[in-house]
Amino acid sequence: MRDVELRQRNIVFPDTAANEARFWRNIISGKLTTVQIIGVIVYAGAVAALTWLTAKEMISIVGLLFLGGCGAAFLLLRWRVRKALADAHKRARIAK
Repeated sequence: MRDVELRQRNIVFPDTAANEARFWRNIISGKLTTVQIIGVIVYAGAVAALTWLTAKEMISIVGLLFLGGCGAAFLLLRWRVRKALADAHKRARIAK
C-alpha cells in the first residue's frame, strides 16, 4: 500500500517522470485498465479531430509545409528519445 501511495505523489519531477514512464510502458505493453483504454481512445480521437480540422483549413502549400515540418520534428524527437533510452539502458547494464 505504501508503494501505491508513493507512486501517486506527483509533487516533484522524478515522481512525475516515473509515473509518466510507467504509463507509456503500460500502453506499449498493453497492460491498461478499461478506464485507461477509454481515456487513450478519447485522447486519440481528439488529437485526430484537431489534426483533421487543422489540415482541412491549411490546404495550401504553406500549410502542407508546416504540417510536414511538424511531422519531421516529431520523428526527429522520437528518434532522439529512443536513442537516449537505448544509451541509458546500455549504461545501466554496464554499471551492474
